[in-house]
Amino acid sequence: MNHLVFISKKNNIIRTLLPIKNYFTNKVLAVLCICAKDNYLTNTKNNFLLTLTITYIFLAIILYLFFIQKESNMKLHKLNKDLDKRIELEIRKSRRKDISI
Repeated sequence: MNHLVFISKKNNIIRTLLPIKNYFTNKVLAVLCICAKDNYLTNTKNNFLLTLTITYIFLAIILYLFFIQKESNMKLHKLNKDLDKRIELEIRKSRRKDISI
């Protein structure tokens, strides 16, 4: 047993137990307990949640922009078809007038 670490998430306390061994017999004589208050775990969790939220928002914006672009392309494509039909109709009308003259 080298050492043990206990983490209390509620209190943000990290407890480390270090055994003190006899060099010759290799028996544990005592255990040294080190307690330290640390916000590392809380900060890491908060940073992860913040990064995840920003990533989701960024992804949603990108998908929204792609959707708007696709919708605009569909409208333009439909408008082009309508204009092609009108041009075709006008060409037919002008040919009829030319034939009648």
